[in-house]
Amino acid sequence: MRTILRYLGEIGGGMLMTLPLAVFMRMLASLRRKKIAHVNKLQPDLPVGNESVSTTTSAHEITSALFIMYCGGLATVTILSHITSLTFDISGMKVNLIPFNFVYEMIFGAYKLYGNTTAVLINVIGNIAVFIPFGFMLSLLWRGAHWRKAALISAAASLFIELCQLPQISRVTDIDDIILNTAGGLLGYLLYTLIKPEIVGKFRSTTKNYKKG
Repeated sequence: MRTILRYLGEIGGGMLMTLPLAVFMRMLASLRRKKIAHVNKLQPDLPVGNESVSTTTSAHEITSALFIMYCGGLATVTILSHITSLTFDISGMKVNLIPFNFVYEMIFGAYKLYGNTTAVLINVIGNIAVFIPFGFMLSLLWRGAHWRKAALISAAASLFIELCQLPQISRVTDIDDIILNTAGGLLGYLLYTLIKPEIVGKFRSTTKNYKKG
């Protein structure tokens, strides 16, 4: 339990450290919307149908900031917390490209032989759980949300993390992590599908093109 709480603490700490970046990025997005609106007003001769208005909601802005912060928390617990163990010795890199090999070792090794539930919780269930909020918020914010997109982006994010772990002596770059993270992202998408469309609309920004009358 202490190990699990430590990981949660690292994620929370990473989120807090990313807060200024999240606020800055949302401010940039707000300035961009205002700039587009200002340009439209200064160009009354735009062809019919070429004027657009971008709108957002407080729910969208808050969730967007939380999503950025959560990505920072993920980066902290998966990459930055082991940054002191960097090495560029290729011979020291640990890589597993056999699907479900690590999961098998955890379930039938660490747990069945030694009763080590913490290892299973962190390395198997934890790898799924940490990507559930990622897939959920991604789908909630994205107008074109689809399970394929959630899976692809989750897999890409996980692959990025695994590649960053390559030069870290204390970490193993594992195909199972990508599989489990992607499964977590899909679970997050499934949770998103349970929300009513009218509620989802409150978390989306919209861009409307309209004709001048």
